Amino acid sequence: MSGRRGAACFLLLVPLLVSAYRVKIGVVSGPGSDRRQNSEKFWSFGRNQSTPVALEPVVYELPYWSSLEVVKAVCGAAKEGARALVVQGPPRLGPLLATYSERLGLPLVLDAPLPGSTHVSVLPDTEDAVRALLRHYGWTSFAFVYDTERGADQLQAILRPLGDPFPKVEAFWRAYNAEEGAALARHLPVGAEQLLLDTSEEMADQLFDKLAASGRSFHGILLRPVGVVKRGSTQGISKLTKLSFVEEASGLLKDLENRWRTLEDRTRRPGSKDLPDSALTAHDTSRVLHSSFTQIARTHPESLRAVLPLGVDCFNYSSGMPTEVFQRSVVLDTGVTGSLQFDEEGRRKGYVLGILESTPFSIKKIGSWSDTEGLKISLPTPPTPAFQKSDPVIRVTSILVSPFLRLSPGGVREGYVVDFLEQLTQVTGLRFQLQLVKDGRYGMQRDGRWNGMIGEILNNEADLVLADLTKTPERAEVIQFCKSIMTVGLNVLLHKSQGERHMTSTFGPFSFLTVWPAELWLMVTCAVVLFAAACYAAARWVGAPDRVRALESKGTDSLSPCGSLWFTVGALLQRDTGIYPRSFTHRVWALLWWTFCFFLLVCYVSALSAALLRSRTHVTSTHSLKTSHEVLEDLLQRGSPSIGTYRSGSTTSFFKQSNVGLYRDLGRYLEEHPDVMVNSFAEAVERVRSSGGTYAFITESSSITFMTNQPPCDLVASSGFLTTISFAPAVRKNSTLKEVVDHGVLTLMETGVLRELYEKWWHNYTDQCEDPNMNLLPKVYSQSMTLHEVSGVFYVLLALAIVSVGAGFVEHYVTSNRLSLK
Repeated sequence: MSGRRGAACFLLLVPLLVSAYRVKIGVVSGPGSDRRQNSEKFWSFGRNQSTPVALEPVVYELPYWSSLEVVKAVCGAAKEGARALVVQGPPRLGPLLATYSERLGLPLVLDAPLPGSTHVSVLPDTEDAVRALLRHYGWTSFAFVYDTERGADQLQAILRPLGDPFPKVEAFWRAYNAEEGAALARHLPVGAEQLLLDTSEEMADQLFDKLAASGRSFHGILLRPVGVVKRGSTQGISKLTKLSFVEEASGLLKDLENRWRTLEDRTRRPGSKDLPDSALTAHDTSRVLHSSFTQIARTHPESLRAVLPLGVDCFNYSSGMPTEVFQRSVVLDTGVTGSLQFDEEGRRKGYVLGILESTPFSIKKIGSWSDTEGLKISLPTPPTPAFQKSDPVIRVTSILVSPFLRLSPGGVREGYVVDFLEQLTQVTGLRFQLQLVKDGRYGMQRDGRWNGMIGEILNNEADLVLADLTKTPERAEVIQFCKSIMTVGLNVLLHKSQGERHMTSTFGPFSFLTVWPAELWLMVTCAVVLFAAACYAAARWVGAPDRVRALESKGTDSLSPCGSLWFTVGALLQRDTGIYPRSFTHRVWALLWWTFCFFLLVCYVSALSAALLRSRTHVTSTHSLKTSHEVLEDLLQRGSPSIGTYRSGSTTSFFKQSNVGLYRDLGRYLEEHPDVMVNSFAEAVERVRSSGGTYAFITESSSITFMTNQPPCDLVASSGFLTTISFAPAVRKNSTLKEVVDHGVLTLMETGVLRELYEKWWHNYTDQCEDPNMNLLPKVYSQSMTLHEVSGVFYVLLALAIVSVGAGFVEHYVTSNRLSLK
């Protein structure tokens, strides 16, 4: 990186070495980044290599913009022998700089338009262009947002030439940042979404980004001219009109962009422009100064050869420049901003401004404005739609399908659609009028005409469709779908007798013994016997201390064959037997056996749990339903149950046009049996209930899920989807209402409102019947064991009790005989 900077600096110095006149230019630069410094390097690029003049910038970087700091910088430039001043600073300092320019005889180049005799303004004036746009858009009112002290004067300068009637100024607000400007705009009344902005381009973009969350369609006009526009609002439904002083197709602009990439720091701020406006104005400032001083070199060369004394008092300083440094009404050069020509007051003339509309979707050039031909609109702006007027009413057509839309017992409309429109009103500020479709159908094309809700949209009987309307290619050809509000699937509504499968429990009284195979039980028994024998052997032939201590205490030998077996079985059952090995060898054996018993017990408990879980498949099987494909196969192979769907809907078209064999066969069946078709979901539900299991109905899972959980709980849904589909609102083709609805849907989705509405209408309203497809595992674990399943344990206990009683009689008999013999 350092090598590249060194090479660039060398290239910049070459013209200075071969030039006849070296002219010092005082450059007053404010606090900024390397991008501002790189912009100043365009001075050398703007130089015409055939001229004998080389500009030598003397840069004064101010820590902050203030009148005192500017005066110090101007005086410093005068003491350095500057012949002209260039300032890229805030407009509020323009009058002060103009005064010093006249007092010191220093020609001055400014960013902002300011009339005067010794200075020029590189940036074009936009006041006339803004007035033309106000008339073009037909604004009768607007809010004015500005960020400098000159805001009030700027507004007066725009309004005064308009004459009566003046547009009404709804609000007049100075905003120091985008958040303050957005706060003002949010409080504007509905219908007053026009904003005139006298701010920086960056602040205007940030302001419109923040307004996106309001859901309202704002339109702004940026008063300050901009360069290359490559950024629109990142979201929302608003648009911002900008005035660009460059022609993006210009070859000079493309050359500057290529040169800028060689100077630009790789750590460029994300989201910033590829070529900033400051670089463009620095380039054209360079061209203006080169052209002006080249003419002076030809007409007054003595003024450039004169050596100015250094260290003089700046208040008694004179640059010695002739008053005609900037020859007005003469084209000095052609820059990236157009013809560099100025009028008698130092303002640009003969320039062209491009009119650009920046939206979240694109940046379009709709026309241009010039000081000679005025406003020319090449891309007509569409008229303000009805939904953006002061009292908008959007006609919404829908259909009665629970829980999307239904009638309460009192006859009031309620459901997901009603709540969705209420939330959409809060987001967009629009009013909606809900109406039911006249023919009760979704919409299909018959004899070249569309019926149902699609037909009402096409016949201008409604503005918006909001229902469980499926997005299909056929419908998308005639209407325009918005963002999806829900994704569901197609499955089958059945009578409960069709979908249930009952199974009995498979866990019997002695199933706790069958969780392990017989060979495993045999291995465990052998392990017990072998380890008991090993313990006895260790105690008798290796572990002498155990036997010696037992004899010393005049007790019995605890590690006899029976004692060893007792110790082994007790460890297996995790019980304390009171027998404690004392020898090292015996204790190692005991530790190994305890470890073995622990893992053996864990394995048995796991196997028993799995066996119990498998035995409870009757819990899920009682509620598990036939898959959707099984229902279709039953129809096509056995002829029962008969299956139907809507007469006019996307489901019928899906099966008729499908390339899947099973679905295509069903589509053929629907054509051959028109009697299975219905006109409404209510008719379908009644037919399924009254059929006793001989009729099924295919529709969206959203409606089926709701209906299967309503009393009398006699309906079930097939498991698995035949296909997945999306529901979305729909509008007419090329309707700007789509942008409003899209923004509303995305906002409700991001804030979680759509999920809350789904929970309200599909979960809170569907808890009257057990849902067979939810919480299966808790149902399995919460199921209690029956007496039949644990009775085997009692049988074993009874058998062992009988054996114990028998052993007691035997022991009593043996003991009695020993006593009698003694």
